Amino acid sequence: MKKGEQFDHYGVKVRLQLNEDQLIQVKKTFVCRRFLYNHLLDKRSKAWGRRNESLNLKKQKEFLKNMKEAFPWLKEVDKFALENAVFDLDRAYQNFFEKRANYPVFKSKHKKQSYKTNQTNNNIVLSAEFKQVKLPKLGWVACAGSENVLRRAKKQNHRISSATITEKAGVITCSLLFEKEKAKPVHRRSAKIGIDMGLTYLFIDSNGHKEPNPRYYGKAQKRLAKLQRKLASQQKSSHRYGKTKRKIAKLHVLIANQRKDLHHKLVKRITDDNQVVCVENLHIRGMVKNKRLAKHIQDAAWYQFRRFLTYKAERKGGQVLLVDRWTATSRVCSHCGKKKTLLNLNERKWICAACRTEHDRDINAAANILREGLKQIG
Repeated sequence: MKKGEQFDHYGVKVRLQLNEDQLIQVKKTFVCRRFLYNHLLDKRSKAWGRRNESLNLKKQKEFLKNMKEAFPWLKEVDKFALENAVFDLDRAYQNFFEKRANYPVFKSKHKKQSYKTNQTNNNIVLSAEFKQVKLPKLGWVACAGSENVLRRAKKQNHRISSATITEKAGVITCSLLFEKEKAKPVHRRSAKIGIDMGLTYLFIDSNGHKEPNPRYYGKAQKRLAKLQRKLASQQKSSHRYGKTKRKIAKLHVLIANQRKDLHHKLVKRITDDNQVVCVENLHIRGMVKNKRLAKHIQDAAWYQFRRFLTYKAERKGGQVLLVDRWTATSRVCSHCGKKKTLLNLNERKWICAACRTEHDRDINAAANILREGLKQIG
């Protein structure tokens, strides 16, 4: 077993309440990290364009040393923030070469800012009792977060391996990455469930439960449209323009947080109750190309839901089985297996011609997803 495979990782995010000096230091680190990343990206792009020379990670680390001598103010910030910027750029290139992402782009000061620092010599410490976190170059910082989450993280005494400080929509947060030794999964549950993702309902399961789709983005659309109209009428780079832009960004963050909170709660319930979860392997990237449905699919955030489902199930010793998206789940009778020749999208209920069983289209699909998924494990 590789070293990285011996540990499970989980994150705890807290909102930082910085004093004036700490805020200046964080902003300075953002600037230095962005400057270094963009400088190295420019150097690497030019080296390839002029000499077909690829600058590997080792050469980029050497450039970092030289840059610290050329720009002494880089030494004023957390050294790990700069080292991780080098690693991030190298990872961005690897993702590009392996066709997982587009070519790396320059970091903008107008978008989300972040830097990552690593644990060494107990330089990152969480005090759940006083709701504080100790960070390199910042010292003890007051933080706001769920008291239960903070206490649980501290009580378990797991090692903090890194911290990522992020500024988004004017809010600065710290994501602490904890690591713990992998425990042998304990199988306490035997229940199995099939899940059919949807838009009218967020999902329908094989037990007949239909989870309402809250449509957080849809509900906020009027408010967003009003703010965007206001933004369009304001002069760019003005104080009021910046203020409205921050309001829009905060609203987007609120929507994302509401959605994330709901998904965490739903997935916890599913994985607590079921040992095996079967879901359809939807091609979401292809589906969002449909302009009529794209906004609704993104609002439902199916990919995020499935990602949460996968890692939470694994932590609890369960498993998530993916069913091929081309499997005819809606048109096949889950009772006798007879396939219906034609089933229009507006037909929400149908009766099997062979066994005369009446089906709810979505519940039937979830039952078939469960059956097809279980075939993978015999």
